[in-house]
Amino acid sequence: MDLAQTQQSFNLTEQIDELNLVSEKVFQVKKGVFKKHATKKALRRALRSDPQTQKTHNLAIWCFVLGLACLISWLFSPLLVFLFGFGAMLTGVIAKDKIRQNPEKYKGDSLAWIGILLGGVSVIVLLAIGIPQIGGG
Repeated sequence: MDLAQTQQSFNLTEQIDELNLVSEKVFQVKKGVFKKHATKKALRRALRSDPQTQKTHNLAIWCFVLGLACLISWLFSPLLVFLFGFGAMLTGVIAKDKIRQNPEKYKGDSLAWIGILLGGVSVIVLLAIGIPQIGGG
């Protein structure tokens, strides 16, 4: 291979790399990642698409566990239902706030929502049944 052929091959390689970069950017623009006026919601969605960079927030996991414990505690004591339900709602709200502040770092929004709903519905049903029944009256 002489010098002219090597130079021509090198130029072709550069052109192919350049075309690949251009086509990748066009694809990303079509997806909405690099739009000039992208909203925060679109940017968060783009960041959430990479699950390797995210981990489930611990409070979201605890919220879900407390929500399940709240359901199971109906078999034992109304006081446990209230404590687990309130704990699930509290940890869920805090977890959702932390996830909203760092969407590129944390996931677990749905776990927090499920825990909040389980705890909240249980506490509302407990209050609807009546507090006098808690004391055994």
